[in-house]
Amino acid sequence: MIFLVAFLWMMKDNTPQNTGKIIVNFEELRNNKGKVAVAIYNGPEGFPTNSKKILQGKVATINDKKAQVVFEDLPYGTYAVVFIHDENENRDLDTNFIGIPVEGYGASNNPRFFFGPPKFEDASFTLDRPEVVITMKAKYLL
Repeated sequence: MIFLVAFLWMMKDNTPQNTGKIIVNFEELRNNKGKVAVAIYNGPEGFPTNSKKILQGKVATINDKKAQVVFEDLPYGTYAVVFIHDENENRDLDTNFIGIPVEGYGASNNPRFFFGPPKFEDASFTLDRPEVVITMKAKYLL
């Protein structure tokens, strides 16, 4: 019996599980219509347009032109978040006939980007403690 207890104790993973959560607050949404569709990436590959490279995706309800999502149990590391204010809930960032977005969108760190999507490096931040809170603002071109 002592051997079994000692064996099980030795097999136990004693390494700290450095994980945390990222709380993402969305502000300055144009209205309460639709939902906020959110994607988090853990590297530059596919960021921000390849949905197959998304680490996690979430959808948030809008109240008082604000929304929030929480990503939990994430390993410490580097992440970037992108979102769209999907006003008509069709799961796409709608654009006009020349390709200008007609719905709100944004990225973590609220980087300035005009011609094409932001780079991962401009939107990335580090999860290195149990909880990181970021605030994102929607950008509307039309």
